[in-house]
Amino acid sequence: MAVIGIAEKGYISIELIVEGKGGHSSMPPKQTTVGILSNAITKLESNPFKPRLDGAAKKMFKKLTPHMPFYERMGLANLWIFECFALNRITKSQSANAMVRTTTAPTMLQGSNKENVLAAKAKAVVNFRVLPGDTTETVIKRVTKVIDDKRVIINPGTLQINPSPISDINTSFYKVLEKSIRQHTEGNVITAPYLVVGATDSRHFIPLTKNIYKFIGITLSSSDLKGFHGTNEKLSADEYIRAVKIYYQIIKNINK
Repeated sequence: MAVIGIAEKGYISIELIVEGKGGHSSMPPKQTTVGILSNAITKLESNPFKPRLDGAAKKMFKKLTPHMPFYERMGLANLWIFECFALNRITKSQSANAMVRTTTAPTMLQGSNKENVLAAKAKAVVNFRVLPGDTTETVIKRVTKVIDDKRVIINPGTLQINPSPISDINTSFYKVLEKSIRQHTEGNVITAPYLVVGATDSRHFIPLTKNIYKFIGITLSSSDLKGFHGTNEKLSADEYIRAVKIYYQIIKNINK
């Protein structure tokens, strides 16, 4: 399967802060700053955003439905009956789950700098990738509602990016991408539109055009996906060459 990004999720990080008096760990209060903060994070992880199958993700599954096994094909072809069933299956996959909901990811924690000292201030950062249909504002409102604790200070980060518009798949440029991909891939490769779950620089082109397409031209396995920003992140030389060939082919085909 070769996926062409036609939309991109938004981005916002929210800092959670709990302040207290600190002191010696041998005489702790009923709830420490770290405990209050941990409870807030647990609430966010225990109450994820509801999944939705629409927009770019729905277009992808619609394109792939004819190539799926019977039960998956039947469910996705009749979402008016089986949408809950389909979403239940989709959300079991870590990568597919990211395509159908605004994701919640606590990434940074800070407390005391010594094991026997109570933290006078405990801080955490939670990163959200915003599904089209949601906004950074709705994320902030929901975080405030779910935590529901005035002791927790909620500070939205300065970098707030709303989801991108969805690009049209019925254009000559999209068809050029499909043709170029087929020219440099083996076998019966299925092309499909896709929701990019990370953040790219393509957002800077939104004022210039209503259609933006994202394609990296390399083969990725599930283990490769887990390696993004991880230990030993890598790309094979063969895949790098394939990407260069596809980009070159795209330029040639556009100029025909």
